[in-house]
Amino acid sequence: MTLFIAHDLDVGVAVWLFTGPANSEDDYRRYLETILALDAARADEDAAGLVVADPGNPPPPSVWRRKIADATRTIQSRTAFALVSSSPVMRGVMTAINWLRPPPYRSRACASVDDATAWLEKELGRPLPIARLIEDARAQAAGR
Repeated sequence: MTLFIAHDLDVGVAVWLFTGPANSEDDYRRYLETILALDAARADEDAAGLVVADPGNPPPPSVWRRKIADATRTIQSRTAFALVSSSPVMRGVMTAINWLRPPPYRSRACASVDDATAWLEKELGRPLPIARLIEDARAQAAGR
């Protein structure tokens, strides 16, 4: 398992931490399930999603890029989504997914968590518990 998830659905924030040199089919399945759960919990309300892809973690293969694009085609919440990766290739994957289907939500690829947090908080107009959720996800990863 290389995906660690922390969320607060009441506040409308989810963090997905992808770490390690490979991701499994189950990682991507759980990622999509959590996206849909966040959307269902926050239908017609603001929500924030943040993917943190650690250095060395690969972008999703094309089959999963297509599944992600298809699954997020009908997002109902007013979501702002940020991807954090130091890799220009990984940030480019988000662009590729958005080319397959322009997203029904606001999105941005960032090189740092601080930039992503600032953008998400500006988009939603309120402070978000992102630092705490990232800490929770990293604690899960450390305790594998």
